[in-house]
Amino acid sequence: MVKRIYVALILTMLLGILPLASADDEGLADYRQDCLTPGELSEYSFPGVLFYLSPDRYLWRTTHDWQPETVLPETRVVRIISDRNYAPQILLLVEGKHPTALTTVDASGTHLESIEWQDEWTSVEGLTQDGRLMIERESRNAQDNGIGFATFGGQTTYFTDFPHALIAEEISSRSSSLSATTGFYISPDGQLLVYDAFFEAEKAINSRRGLALVDVASQEEIWRTYGNHIWDKIWSYPHWSPDGKRFAYITQDHDYMDDLDFDVEIAFVDRTGRERIMTDFNTAGATFRFPTWLYWSPDGSKIAFWVRDKTYLIDGTDIPEDTTLHIYDLAMNIVYDLCVDEHFSPALTWSPDGSAIAYSSNDHMRLVDLESRTYVDTPLQVEFPSTLAWLAN
Repeated sequence: MVKRIYVALILTMLLGILPLASADDEGLADYRQDCLTPGELSEYSFPGVLFYLSPDRYLWRTTHDWQPETVLPETRVVRIISDRNYAPQILLLVEGKHPTALTTVDASGTHLESIEWQDEWTSVEGLTQDGRLMIERESRNAQDNGIGFATFGGQTTYFTDFPHALIAEEISSRSSSLSATTGFYISPDGQLLVYDAFFEAEKAINSRRGLALVDVASQEEIWRTYGNHIWDKIWSYPHWSPDGKRFAYITQDHDYMDDLDFDVEIAFVDRTGRERIMTDFNTAGATFRFPTWLYWSPDGSKIAFWVRDKTYLIDGTDIPEDTTLHIYDLAMNIVYDLCVDEHFSPALTWSPDGSAIAYSSNDHMRLVDLESRTYVDTPLQVEFPSTLAWLAN
């Protein structure tokens, strides 16, 4: 009897200290179907405030009562840039006389502040945790090609000439088949940068394009990869977790210009440059699956993304019309196929509490309730495929 109690105590202690399997363990994620069912709009109430663009590109907001109201009624919006979970406002790119302006509004729809677009800014990618704007600055010269940090009412501080940073004009002149887009992706704290890079190697041009992770202040390279990076912004870009401990990107196992017999997976890279492949879509039962876009939940516990079953990168005769919504639960280390199909890959946004997702489905807004495992189509007319934003009250 004493031995049984002793063994039971040991097992209890072990079970208490051993963690459940998670994305931080070495195993690849399991793959399961967890199909959602249609729900009733009248039975669904969502937290916070949703912002969206109408088909004529004006900004609207709505709460759980589904009574939309216009925001900045005299201003047409080019796009919603940012609704990062640590920012209590959304960042908008708005139309106007040159230079175009950036403006912010809070959850109530109140205009907070604006800053004019500068000639040397190529694009604005969002806000850091301390409220700085991260600016992309593309140039033919490496000395001017890089990023800047701007503050409302303040000066812009530039960081340029990053090692191996890709210059769009250079790569497009070498190969017309490659995307000429470039990108710089800042960590939430503004200290680390992932960017499109072009490495000198004895390989084809498309096998030399990749990513680099560097420290912004010192420009010291922490990590690099090339020949396995899906390099077109049509498909994906590196996406930092909300806590900034790692970023996710979409990787491939070899040069996909050769054929379609290859794996395309989700990989994580932490701040030290440690990389891990997280998924195994081909083993999951499809001959070819292609994850596109990655959206972290506000608490960093899940990633939402779309999956295509085929690709039209080789030729234009087999264009896929549908993508399927998936959720990667990091704590459970499981990828769930939600069986919700859409045309192409609409941008989506998470609710502030991570319980729901919203996106533009053709010309209206669709909500996905992860707790009740249902989805509902709303009567709200939304500009497709614009980004939505979701703020806490």
